[in-house]
Amino acid sequence: MLTIQGSSMGRFCDGLSRRNFLSVGAMGLGFGGLTWPDMSRLLAAQKEPKPRYKAVINLHLEGGPPQMDTFDMKPESQVALRGEFVPIRTKVPGTHICELLPRLAKLTDKFSIIRSVVGNINKHNFDTTQLGYAGFNAPDPAMTTIGGAPAVGAVISKLLGGRDGMPAYTWDKVGGSQEPVQTGWIGGRYKPFEPKYGAQMLRRAIPEDRLNDRVGLLKTFDKIRRDADAKGNMASLDAYTQEAMDMLLSGRMAEAMDLSKETKATRDKYLRGAKGYGGQTERLLLARRLVEHGARYVSLNWGGYLGFDSHDNNYPKMRNILPPFDASLAALIEDLHERGLDKDVLVVAWGEFGRTPKVNEKAGRDHWPPVQCALIIGGGLKMGQIIGATDRMAGEPTERPVHVHEILATIYRHCGIDPEETQLIDPTGRPRYLLEHRKPVAELL
Repeated sequence: MLTIQGSSMGRFCDGLSRRNFLSVGAMGLGFGGLTWPDMSRLLAAQKEPKPRYKAVINLHLEGGPPQMDTFDMKPESQVALRGEFVPIRTKVPGTHICELLPRLAKLTDKFSIIRSVVGNINKHNFDTTQLGYAGFNAPDPAMTTIGGAPAVGAVISKLLGGRDGMPAYTWDKVGGSQEPVQTGWIGGRYKPFEPKYGAQMLRRAIPEDRLNDRVGLLKTFDKIRRDADAKGNMASLDAYTQEAMDMLLSGRMAEAMDLSKETKATRDKYLRGAKGYGGQTERLLLARRLVEHGARYVSLNWGGYLGFDSHDNNYPKMRNILPPFDASLAALIEDLHERGLDKDVLVVAWGEFGRTPKVNEKAGRDHWPPVQCALIIGGGLKMGQIIGATDRMAGEPTERPVHVHEILATIYRHCGIDPEETQLIDPTGRPRYLLEHRKPVAELL
């Protein structure tokens, strides 16, 4: 997959030369190969794409939301534990969530809440939601020497590959403070495509007016390819890199990232109630467009610079961030149903860990790995239910602990990968299962 780190973009500031444009393809992109006639056909298509496949949006809520202030409220606990917020009724009888999530409260029949997620990793990175392991240190010491555990998106990319001129694995971490998601021992070839830098690259390579002109765009791509062939550059690239070039030149990604293709009403739906999080909330619309155009797995970091990290002033911070989270996620859920995508697209929303039941001396909540909540949306699974339960403090599971691996196994299953049987051979020649806990969440099936 393609990752162009922010620090490396300076070399393109004066425009992307043909040589640099071709070198992008040599970075190891891992996208499905399309022939030139295929690309022409895709660019000529006038209708929005219809999904014919399964896809996942894995929503990482940066910082770790407090479970007792969102989806596992404890109104009958003592004041010091139950918090300042009031639970409200939802569309599902007997289910209550925080008063700051009114739009989601009207949609609880369209998602399931897991209140007993265990196996969380006490670190501000993407290990819990993207790896299921503590990075380079698991599942055994030997894995450190071969690169660590691979991210779910990287595995999906390796096993399934790209399609329709789109990357299999896309990672949108705009506003994230942590390191990139590791691809582990399966190698850097399966790094994700990052839309922010991909969009900048395409705009610098091709004039903006051409990006909106299909005929002109085809002529531009034809000229780039003819020039490359004339100089022997394309012939010198291996088949894998040429597939990457096909993706770049197809225009499919540029089309998917162009939010202006959406109606004003649709864009307004994602921005309604966003307050200062407009750039964050609209990225959920981008995620929907990416999977609709063919991306198999889109992981998106939501919450800006540790937006849910509430070591101090927990309640003011939640009053600030929960309303835009509520508005944008509700807009995505409604959008998926309106477009008939709710069976094909699985959305998971969760963070690194939960938050301490007791408020600290700074009126904040600290890290709490023993349990967190996760939302499971769509994917043709059983919606409208609560899975698991916690004690009166929302601090420990009391019913049906659900390991993070079970959620990741559910993601694999949705994509058509059997998490119970699939093994990959690591660099030492050892076969490895994808996860230690390999059964999907049975209650969802």
